[in-house]
Amino acid sequence: MYSIDQKQEEEKKVVEVVPLGKWKRILVFFADFFICFLAAFVFLNAMTMPTGQAITGFSAKQKKSNESMSMMHTILYKNGVVLAYKGNDDDDIDSNILYTFDCWLSYYTLDEVESPDTTHPQYGHKDANKVIFHYFNDLRDNHNQYVSLFDHYNETNHYFTLSGDDYVLNDLTKSKLIPYFDPKIELGSEVKTLVKTIKSNVFLPLLAEVFTDIKTNDLTYNSQSYNQCETTVKNFSQYLRYLVTITILIAYVLACLILFLIIPLIDKNRKTISMMMMHIERINISRLYVCKRSESISNSLFALLSNAGFLFILPISFVTFSFVFNLNVIVVFTLFAALLCLTSFIFILFNPFNRALSDIFSRSVMITTDKLDEIYRAKGYNV
Repeated sequence: MYSIDQKQEEEKKVVEVVPLGKWKRILVFFADFFICFLAAFVFLNAMTMPTGQAITGFSAKQKKSNESMSMMHTILYKNGVVLAYKGNDDDDIDSNILYTFDCWLSYYTLDEVESPDTTHPQYGHKDANKVIFHYFNDLRDNHNQYVSLFDHYNETNHYFTLSGDDYVLNDLTKSKLIPYFDPKIELGSEVKTLVKTIKSNVFLPLLAEVFTDIKTNDLTYNSQSYNQCETTVKNFSQYLRYLVTITILIAYVLACLILFLIIPLIDKNRKTISMMMMHIERINISRLYVCKRSESISNSLFALLSNAGFLFILPISFVTFSFVFNLNVIVVFTLFAALLCLTSFIFILFNPFNRALSDIFSRSVMITTDKLDEIYRAKGYNV
């Protein structure tokens, strides 16, 4: 609590100035935070991102990247490395890889070529389902590498045994897996666990070895190179990271400059929009007077750092949420802001005058407008 002792007509007048309560002080921060988020979101979507896309030729780069990605999938399908299910989009490579696993497992489980599941006619003892064998033996002519890799990933559970030039499921495992391909049978937990284990311990590691070999030796179809297409996709991804990072930072800095620097400098009491709405004042702790312009500038610099906690959700209208974690600058800036805010909230909770870090650095405290009017009247001003 602060006091002003002032003599007026030989009487002593005391004005008690009570700082904002802890939760109201926190509410001021969140109000500024939300307004800043809205402003930055509008600037990003309406100005900085569209401008950045137009200047850098985003549409042409994106089209080329999408075409290259589709060609990568086509190369895999046409070479029989991955099988495409007619119910899946050709560009949904993850779903088609899972479908390929089922086809691959059906070859080693079923003795008949014809599928027992009419919705998946590709199932069965068809040579096309031996995708791993086909890649190393037919495309690479490297049977020894195939055997070496298969032995390595099969050695833990020994579900497969080598018979001739390829592997077969052992009888016990095979008998357990047969119901997996019969749509009329409800699967038990043992079968589901077995399928999951073979997929994660054998098939997916072997397929990963296929992609590692492709990265080294390339794979082509109609003179189209898998590695060249992948380079185009990676270049676009790198370009997109730079574009999103730069446009986000520009939109955010612009929002902070307007909300926390320009508006407080224009306002005679150095208020932000939330302070105007809530009738809050920031005064110098020594002079009990509204902060000077220089003090307002220091507050704006702190606001630039502390309000960055929303940056990681700002580009969700342009990229996926997982892509945001590739934006290293944004992630670091967000984490730093979160740490700064947490520290500031701790200061508010334990500081006797409910001052945040920004208040301490600027030697200020927040009060209501009514309390400021009392101070002015005590000083002899007409309010």
